[in-house]
Amino acid sequence: MTAGQDDIGLHSAECKLRLHMSPAYMMDPHAGIFEILSRSLLRYVDRLQGVVLSFSDVELLDTHGTIVQDQPNIHLNVSMTALLFAPVEGQHLSEPLCRRHSH
Repeated sequence: MTAGQDDIGLHSAECKLRLHMSPAYMMDPHAGIFEILSRSLLRYVDRLQGVVLSFSDVELLDTHGTIVQDQPNIHLNVSMTALLFAPVEGQHLSEPLCRRHSH
């Protein structure tokens, strides 16, 4: 994973992941990949070391998936660009203050 870090804890990362997809998506693997990746939105993902805020440029890296031993899922290698919230220890995050005036 390569990344460009800025001072607010956000960075974009080129990622390669191995996903485990249900055979129900064999006719439309892109729908299965999208569902798996959507479940990771706004959650900390250990493999990416950050909270996934968005993903784009999703591509299958192989022309076929694999079934490993007696596991029911199809294993697929994908690449994607992810926007991650991943501040480092000791980093100060600043947020502009918005004030509302009551009338």
